[in-house]
Amino acid sequence: MTAFDFLSIATFERQSVLFLSNLYDASVCSCALDHFLIREQEIIQTYHDDPRGLSCELINGIQTVKYFEYPLHFAPKVYGRFVNSEVLKLATKLLGRDVYLVSCEIHSRSGGGTEIPSHQDNAYYGLSNGHALTVYVALNSQSPANGGLQYIENPISEELEHKPSASKAFSLQIADMGAIASRPRLSFSYSAGDCTIHHSRSIHFASIAPPETQRAIVLRMTFYAESERIRDGHDLWYASMIATNRAL
Repeated sequence: MTAFDFLSIATFERQSVLFLSNLYDASVCSCALDHFLIREQEIIQTYHDDPRGLSCELINGIQTVKYFEYPLHFAPKVYGRFVNSEVLKLATKLLGRDVYLVSCEIHSRSGGGTEIPSHQDNAYYGLSNGHALTVYVALNSQSPANGGLQYIENPISEELEHKPSASKAFSLQIADMGAIASRPRLSFSYSAGDCTIHHSRSIHFASIAPPETQRAIVLRMTFYAESERIRDGHDLWYASMIATNRAL
């Protein structure tokens, strides 16, 4: 392991996120982006009865995908190229444990779309030890100005309390933002093929993008440690959070 590897792991453990340039070739990202945009309405028509796997929002009078959970099922030859040996090695090294792929999703941020409230992914996962991470790959150029993810520095050991959110498709948010108000914010500008890798206890969010901004589209892969288990009672707790969110 090189000195850079040790430094990267220490940074990841301290702030819960790493930015990596050119993890994927831009041509692979362009192929996936074009495929998604050409087939987007077909995706909506095919999965419109599955609100868990597909969330849409109305942008300029057109239904567009906000997130889609089944790209590997829909077009494995296009999106399966992202789940390669290099990314599995990275996930294993950063978590220090053997991992497996849990999900591969497409997320979209459109101008005028809703915000993503500040949250930690493990509030959704409910893992006993939080040994999980997400690889967030930009399929086109993006930054916080057009809805790209932003982060709040947080060690991977710290898990915070969450409460129901009023944001569509994101049912949880940090309960006490005042407790982390003074922490450094981390913002990145992505070119196609760049990515962030964030721990399940990273704190991240996205602001509302102005209506005229370019749409930002990402492929999001989540890996769990093979040894992880879901906490007792989490499913019931999360179901109550979703019910509260939907009632807001």
